[in-house]
Amino acid sequence: MLANRLILWCLVGMFCLPYLPVAAAASDQLSVDKRFESFCREWLQTVNNFAAKKMQYKKVDQGFIAEYDGYSDTLSTRVKIADPAKKTYVGILTYNEVKFQHHGQTPDAAKGGPFDVVSQSPVTAIFMYRNGEWQN
Repeated sequence: MLANRLILWCLVGMFCLPYLPVAAAASDQLSVDKRFESFCREWLQTVNNFAAKKMQYKKVDQGFIAEYDGYSDTLSTRVKIADPAKKTYVGILTYNEVKFQHHGQTPDAAKGGPFDVVSQSPVTAIFMYRNGEWQN
């Protein structure tokens, strides 16, 4: 009876234990994926705020044009494991760089918006996940 239980436990261990790290890794991957999307949204918001402060003005025949380069809210993220032993991941962020413009009679009126999108170009950024956090 004891021998049968030992054999059963050995078989369970032999067939089930190798899958436990995979389940843990899948759980880690899901958590890291969610953190990456949140990180990217915060990062893009910070970059957008900085870009808006770098607004430029052009004098044109009918007043002024305020313009700045910002980033779209639409993004795509993908996370890949780089080193399973060290729990290191690579995150790939794809988004659009967008040129915003608004016309006004004065610089302040132009600055007030609403801004129109006048051009877009795709951008890919790569980030590393180390020591439990995404790195800029």
